[in-house]
Amino acid sequence: MDYFAIQNTISRYCIALDTKDFDLLRHVFTSDVDTIYPFGGHRKGLQPVADAIKKRYCLVRQQSISSVSELD
Repeated sequence: MDYFAIQNTISRYCIALDTKDFDLLRHVFTSDVDTIYPFGGHRKGLQPVADAIKKRYCLVRQQSISSVSELD
């Protein structure tokens, strides 16, 4: 079951980026997420992380990530 939970989380991340559905990131990261992205530097907390990802990927015209998942 853990394997499928991890697989679905990764798929949700890819789907969020592919579809630019950044609200879906709420189902990818925990509220206390702490990240370091090359494009966004250090971000802590769900909203700052989601905002940095959104800013980065709204500038990108085409995304090459694709995925298949079994969403709940």
